[in-house]
Amino acid sequence: MITLKVLNLKRFSDTDMIFNVTYSASLNINGKRVGLVIKNINLDESSGEFIEFADLTEDVIIEWLFAKLGDTINEIEEELTIKYNNRPTPPPNPILSGLPWKSKHIWP
Repeated sequence: MITLKVLNLKRFSDTDMIFNVTYSASLNINGKRVGLVIKNINLDESSGEFIEFADLTEDVIIEWLFAKLGDTINEIEEELTIKYNNRPTPPPNPILSGLPWKSKHIWP
């Protein structure tokens, strides 16, 4: 399952119209995020009703993203799933390093 999160919006200073969205798309399997990609997309002028910048919510922007991306969402999910399925398998007994104490030595 893909989850979208809005990271940044770019807008024109004179009209406050949003023209670019930076977003993350994460792949979640069994409630755990296993893949993440960050992307940008340009938005066209909306034919719908203008929403003041201060009144925008992430849910509204995500609706715009899904409408703009269409089937691209499936491609992003497939890309992240392939990366997840092709990840290296960790060794059965990973090697750990470190000390069981915190060093308190101070050099002059």
